[in-house]
Amino acid sequence: MAKSSTPTNIVNTQKLSLVKLTKQNYYVWSARLQLLFQHYKLWDVGLGPHPKPISVGPNQIIWEEKDLVTKMKLLKHISEVQGEAVRKLQTYHQFWENLKSQYEPRSYATQGHTLCAYITFTMKEENDVDDFLTTWEKKLDDTMTSGLDISDKLQICLLSGVLPFLFIFCKYTRF
Repeated sequence: MAKSSTPTNIVNTQKLSLVKLTKQNYYVWSARLQLLFQHYKLWDVGLGPHPKPISVGPNQIIWEEKDLVTKMKLLKHISEVQGEAVRKLQTYHQFWENLKSQYEPRSYATQGHTLCAYITFTMKEENDVDDFLTTWEKKLDDTMTSGLDISDKLQICLLSGVLPFLFIFCKYTRF
């Protein structure tokens, strides 16, 4: 008996487990979404070989419909905060490039530079505590976005080193 050339196990994309994008999973997340979009014949919208048609007509309408469906599917796999960040962008390509620029891990040189900026940042006497903490959080976000994961305990240690009164307060105060 001849074997069938058609696959017997078709992938059920409804059951495909796709996680939300985080700072630690960009490459896995993007690869899974690429496969999902290829499966639905949507990958060519924006990122593939077919840019938006310039002339008005049926091809442009089809392209715009595919772009809309792709954006809707992409929104299912990002957080609400990430969705808010891309909501004003027009095309799926802009969505993707925006998320890529924020979440794709950076080179070791970039990671080293952002880590150095984070750990050497200190509070000056003339700084307002709220302004300092806002800048500190921004530097931490930059460091985490570069692909480095800094544990909560290490963050507290580093912060207590640049805010000595915080360390003394925590050491001698019972919560």
